[in-house]
Amino acid sequence: MFSFRPDAESTHVGFVPTPLFAMPASDLLEATDGSVPPVIEEPVAEPEVAPAPAPAPTAEEIAALEQAAFERGIESARAEQQALKSTCQAMDEAIAAWRATTSSLLTANRTQVLDLARELVADWLQAELATEPERYVDYLDRALEEVRADEAVRILVSEADLARLEANVPEALERWRSGGASVATDPALGEASFRIDTAAAAIEGDLEVLADRLRALLDPALSTEAPSSRLAQGGAE
Repeated sequence: MFSFRPDAESTHVGFVPTPLFAMPASDLLEATDGSVPPVIEEPVAEPEVAPAPAPAPTAEEIAALEQAAFERGIESARAEQQALKSTCQAMDEAIAAWRATTSSLLTANRTQVLDLARELVADWLQAELATEPERYVDYLDRALEEVRADEAVRILVSEADLARLEANVPEALERWRSGGASVATDPALGEASFRIDTAAAAIEGDLEVLADRLRALLDPALSTEAPSSRLAQGGAE
């Protein structure tokens, strides 16, 4: 068994600061293996030198640059003009092809168009004159004005028109007959048609004849060609 008893002869041990001194270089060399650590030198940056200014162009060089720019402008304008001319020529060819196509279609359908116009006019006039006998009478009176008073006149109408005249305007028949004209029927005539015979000539009032004349007048109008295109020529100018 142990017991703690203070030692009367022991002294107190505490922390005593000790100054540190730099070791001389000679001592450092002796303390090491004698080798010298390499010294790393920082590179020294070269001073920046400003570039020398470019010499100003001479008058000859400026003139050459201006001439080159002028020639490039001329070439560009010529290229644009050629492109425009090519475009106009292509459009002109397309229009010519379109005109040829429409002309052929019109030629192929011209007969049908003329026949349709003829039928429409004939039917319209026939309906107008048949439903309004007074207009039919005026139609005949204008034709009778071309006949001389001393000529023998024969008025030929269809059976349907004579029946309408007798039922609606009998005074017109009486006037014609009292003037020396005879009124008769002709089975070859259609409604709203007539023929006036005299010793010298005959006046046709047949709607079929009038429709045929209208058809003949329309034929040249339908065959007229449109004026040729001038796009290519205009673009070339």
